[in-house]
Amino acid sequence: MDRRQQKTRKAVFDALGRLLKTKAFYDITVQDILDEANIGRSTYYDHFQSREDLLKAMCDDLFVHIAEGAQEHEGDIEGLFHHVLEHLGDEEDALFAVLRTSSRQLLFDRLYEELLPVIDRMIGDGFRSKVVTAAFIGLADWWVDNCESCTAGQAVERLSAVVQF
Repeated sequence: MDRRQQKTRKAVFDALGRLLKTKAFYDITVQDILDEANIGRSTYYDHFQSREDLLKAMCDDLFVHIAEGAQEHEGDIEGLFHHVLEHLGDEEDALFAVLRTSSRQLLFDRLYEELLPVIDRMIGDGFRSKVVTAAFIGLADWWVDNCESCTAGQAVERLSAVVQF
C-alpha cells in the first residue's frame, strides 16, 4: 500500500473513530464518514465496500498487532492478553471509540474468532481454549468500562486468579 492509500485509510479510520463518539455504528452513514474524512465517495469505495468492510479493516489492523504479539508471547497467555488489552485501551486508536459504543460486540465477536486459534495452539485443548478465550473476552468487555480502576496487567492477573490457563 502506498503512502497516499495509507493516508486515506488513516483519515477514514480517524473519521469513523470521531463519529463513534457521538453515534452508534449502525446510525453512521457512508456520507457521514465522507464528510468527516473530507474525501469523495469514489475514494472511499476504492478502499472499502461498505461500513462493515471499514470496521473489518480497522479490526484487521488490530489483529495484525495481535498476531505479532502472539509470536512475541509464544506460550505466554498472560503476556498475550496483556498485549491485547494494551491495544484495546489505546485512546489514540479509532478502535477505542468502537469499544465505547453499543457496537463494540462486533469487535469482541471478531476478537474471539481471531484469538481462539492462537489460544488453542498454546493450550492444545479445544474445550479449555474456548473457555479461556471467552473468559478473556468477558474480561476485555469489563475492562474497557473500568480501565481507570486497574491496569491491563492487573486485569489479566484478576483473570488468571479465576481461570487456569
